[in-house]
Amino acid sequence: MSSTSTADIPYLGIAQLGALLRSRLISSLEVTRLLLDRISSIDAQLQSYSHVSGDLAVEGARRADLELRRGIDRGPLHGVPVAIKDLCDVEGMPTGAGMVLSRDISATADAEVVHRLKDAGAVILGKLEMTEGGFSAYHPSIAAPINPWSRQLWSGVSSSGCGVATAAGLCFGSIATDTGGSVRWPSAANGVTGLKPTWGRLSTRGVVPCSPSLDTVGLMARSALDCELMMNSVVTSKEEAGSMGVPPKFRLDGLRVGLDQSYAFRGADEDTQRAVQTSLDLLVSAGATLQSFTMPDTRHVLPDILTIVAVESVLAHSATYPSRSAEYGPRVKAIFESATRVSPDEKRAVDQRRDEFRHDLQVRFREIDILVTPVQCFATPLADHLARQDDDPDQLERLARFTCPFNLTGNPTLTLPAGESGGAPLGVQFVGRLNADELLLCVGKGFQHCSSWHTRHPPA
Repeated sequence: MSSTSTADIPYLGIAQLGALLRSRLISSLEVTRLLLDRISSIDAQLQSYSHVSGDLAVEGARRADLELRRGIDRGPLHGVPVAIKDLCDVEGMPTGAGMVLSRDISATADAEVVHRLKDAGAVILGKLEMTEGGFSAYHPSIAAPINPWSRQLWSGVSSSGCGVATAAGLCFGSIATDTGGSVRWPSAANGVTGLKPTWGRLSTRGVVPCSPSLDTVGLMARSALDCELMMNSVVTSKEEAGSMGVPPKFRLDGLRVGLDQSYAFRGADEDTQRAVQTSLDLLVSAGATLQSFTMPDTRHVLPDILTIVAVESVLAHSATYPSRSAEYGPRVKAIFESATRVSPDEKRAVDQRRDEFRHDLQVRFREIDILVTPVQCFATPLADHLARQDDDPDQLERLARFTCPFNLTGNPTLTLPAGESGGAPLGVQFVGRLNADELLLCVGKGFQHCSSWHTRHPPA
């Protein structure tokens, strides 16, 4: 074991851990056992894992150490313990997808993104808990993950297990998914960095579908650099890998940063506005130029995305719904039922509005490089407060205003810790142009070079 404190190891960045592994100051097996012990010790309280596979993780760690001793280095994730949202298949582990239908059925093959992680030498610790089917509510029989900053705080949906485990030092990064905000809300709530890549950039093969035209495989880690290292390890085409191994661009000269004040600040609380403004000031101090921006009309975005999810999800679950409807929770059954009330004409109108909105945004994005927005209109809320207002349309709009539009358009987003509110983490969202994921990550690295919010972690 290295001179690095055992208590510090779970919060190391991927690059830092990699340096220790390659210098033989610590082994992947030691780190993996440390995290497995940590999961055993504290995850009974946090409930972030749905399945832990200690034997498979130890086997993977031993293999990673043996390869490093033989001079085989698969890249930055070699020997690094990570975890997977329980929507993605991992061979030999059950894919519960937050449901009870398939919780005891083990996958016979890896999802494409998991296959690429293993090929990069990563150690898979297990599967992370989530809402039912990737929707907005947990199955009545499944306990929601607990925010490690405070039991009272919301932990986000639906990749909440990913956010909790990454923040609490129970993995060094996690694979998540995002259909309407499921990478961004848990990242902000738990104080980690989350990347929702351009739609289609990462393969969804072997990932249980929620709404295929919106579903995006993403990831969470401690920093933008760690997100970049993970992204470059799992990107569909290795030729598309970005600036891995290149020092972060600390200056942002020439970067055009867009802000629509009426969009970003309308209805936002003071702490959220302050976090956005502080982030803008930091970008400008690093050389960026602030430009006014007009967000396309989003009035139809929220109801339209609900329609799309309902229609696509009921088709995706046709093998088990309605034939096994009794095994679904009430929220998911209500979503499926709503799909029966959508006429073909209504669906065509939704698709047309989506196409127009997407085109309008891409045209406006020609004038800027990134757009800065909050993640939601309010600081991380109390979990029970949000649950009480779950059916309030105004609350839903304030929650989804900055996330859903960019699922409809497919633009990449990066969520970064950018402040705090009453001791709880506060996040900010950077939105990039289509397929400009590398630039977005570069900006995130520059931002985090000038700030330290991402280095904070929950109290022990």
